[in-house]
Amino acid sequence: MTTRQLDRLPRSLPILNIAGHVWHTSGDGGVNLQTVLKFSHQLLAAGWSPKTQIIHGSPLTASHSMLHIIPQVDLLIIQFLYGN
Repeated sequence: MTTRQLDRLPRSLPILNIAGHVWHTSGDGGVNLQTVLKFSHQLLAAGWSPKTQIIHGSPLTASHSMLHIIPQVDLLIIQFLYGN
């Protein structure tokens, strides 16, 4: 997302940034963990308050494609949207 695109969003918009970290690799096999963390840092610097969650695990739990289907991520999204 570019700065120009971000500037169109209200600063009060809640943002959940989820990343996967497969064992001792650099990310989830599709997205580098440092890129996700950098994006969260950029959001903070620009005035947002993103919530960043990192899912640690095996290729069966933390790989990029698995993040779209595991219950742990569903729970994080539900908690983010509706509270605990």
